[in-house]
Amino acid sequence: MGGVIEFTTKDTKQCMKCGEVKSLDAFNADKRGKYGQKSVCKDCERKYRQENKERIAERMRKYRKENKERIAERSRGYYEENKERIREYHEENKERIAGRKRKYNQENKERIAEYMRKYHEENKDRRNGYSRKYAKENPEASRRAHRKRRALIRNLPHQPLTPQQYEILHRQKHEIFGGIVSGN
Repeated sequence: MGGVIEFTTKDTKQCMKCGEVKSLDAFNADKRGKYGQKSVCKDCERKYRQENKERIAERMRKYRKENKERIAERSRGYYEENKERIREYHEENKERIAGRKRKYNQENKERIAEYMRKYHEENKDRRNGYSRKYAKENPEASRRAHRKRRALIRNLPHQPLTPQQYEILHRQKHEIFGGIVSGN
């Protein structure tokens, strides 16, 4: 570069890093910069990010740790302001998002399993309380889940019963066992 600033037009700009004169499309947007663009071109920014990956990652980790609440608040605000746009994006990109989630889960199986094991251990009482409450409020769903589990344990094919079929089965059990019938 040699300290010489080249003449630029309104459609071009000189990169302050490599010194090349490039079209404005070669620069990222920055409302503080000349013509609303950054002073360093995209190529130089990309090169910098690749060469300093670890340093940048460490700086970001530190920032996120120190500003957890601020980031969470900003995220909540963004979500509230853009609910409809986010919903539309998810509707239009269901397959892509599902594929990305599948890939992430495959690549991080052990990490996810360890997190889930730890979470379940730390929240055992809370989960058990929720399960008991759900079973009490949704007896039919609870019965279906128990039947399915027993069938899976015995390696039997599982066919969910309709409420009518369940009622017939319940009456038959009642007749066979003389009124001594469990809830399942």
